Amino acid sequence: MGQVQPEGLALATALGTAGTIGSTAVVPLFYAFQRQLRWPLGRWVWLALAGQMGAAVLGAAAWRVTWGGTSAALYAVSFLSTFSGNFQQLAVVPWVQEGGTDSAAVSWTMAGSNFGAVICSLVGFLQMPGSPEQRFSVSVFFAVVATLVGLGAAAYALLRRRRNRHSSRPAAESSASRGEGGRRARQPVAGDGMASMRHVQQSDLILRRASGSRCARWCRRARGCGGFLPWFALHPHVVRVAAVNAILQLVCWIFLRSLMPYAAARAASEDGTAASAQQAHEDGHAGELQALTVEVSLLAVFAGATLSAYVPDRAVRLAPALACELLPLVAISALCAGWRPLGSSTGARAALLVSATVARFADGLFSPLLYRIAGDPFPESERQAVTQWTGVVAIVVSTLGTWVTLGLVAGGVVGGWPESGEEGSGEGSGEPD
Repeated sequence: MGQVQPEGLALATALGTAGTIGSTAVVPLFYAFQRQLRWPLGRWVWLALAGQMGAAVLGAAAWRVTWGGTSAALYAVSFLSTFSGNFQQLAVVPWVQEGGTDSAAVSWTMAGSNFGAVICSLVGFLQMPGSPEQRFSVSVFFAVVATLVGLGAAAYALLRRRRNRHSSRPAAESSASRGEGGRRARQPVAGDGMASMRHVQQSDLILRRASGSRCARWCRRARGCGGFLPWFALHPHVVRVAAVNAILQLVCWIFLRSLMPYAAARAASEDGTAASAQQAHEDGHAGELQALTVEVSLLAVFAGATLSAYVPDRAVRLAPALACELLPLVAISALCAGWRPLGSSTGARAALLVSATVARFADGLFSPLLYRIAGDPFPESERQAVTQWTGVVAIVVSTLGTWVTLGLVAGGVVGGWPESGEEGSGEGSGEPD
């Protein structure tokens, strides 16, 4: 798709910028409408699914539409999908935590979203990106995406039905107890707001942080603070977890995604120069390397998210999480600048593949764990709001990071090819700046 759009190599960054506008708008609009409408989280999840379906249909029908030399339809798809995709942090994960659900459910939820990305990448890889004779059109790809969104909507409907059935059971038991003169004791069930599975399955970390006198004193003081931020936003634990999670999202899904086309072009070139990198993009070698890297890295993020479901909350360490993201960023940035490990294209290709895989695996492993422990020092009734705030911080930081990346690409700091955003058809001179 990038080879037939006028933006060419810069398409990933340009689409990221369109998505950033959606990320910029989603948080204030969400809170503004929520203050007026006071919708339950489940309704916002339906809205997110509708937005994703609309983006998929628009992509299937109009991905070739351009306006003034830019990919108007793709920009709209990026805006709409990013806007609605942010509701994973704002609504989906907090909804999963309603009723004190076991914390591993957060990991399984995020593994599900990553599995959807794996399916899409497999379909894209089978399409033979970079080949002059692709096996099927981009419209078919977006049709597959729409099918996945439809399956997600069906799964969500089943989950809501199951939760409602569990929630209605305590009321029936309570009525039966009154009819029997109160002889039957009410039994706690999953999904019941008065009895929490998480309360039964709390880890040592939660117990230690929730019962510590220092934490309790801080919470009592913070509840009296006013201002724009929620009362828990400046709690040291929330600050650390939200900051690390935001850095993970920024590096993995903004910086690496935008730098990937340039790193792949340099790694796939013969000598790592700007001219040979442009040639690698035009002859399709860079596209093939990028497709392989994305495919393997998305498998890695799915594996990491699945593994996180079996990792206890107390095992989370923030420093290793940061190292697993920042080191790959340094390596891929060096590849964009022409670094060639072992002085060969093979070494550069291997470095790109390993760096992207490590970064995505770390994101898949640590992100669910961070959302799970964000509300540790707080009572059950507050965890949902703290988790949502952690997602808000990640959205805001990623938004700012995309603008920085766009500035680097537009200013020629990254890439170094003449008008690289207009060379998608391979008709440029190929000479470096």
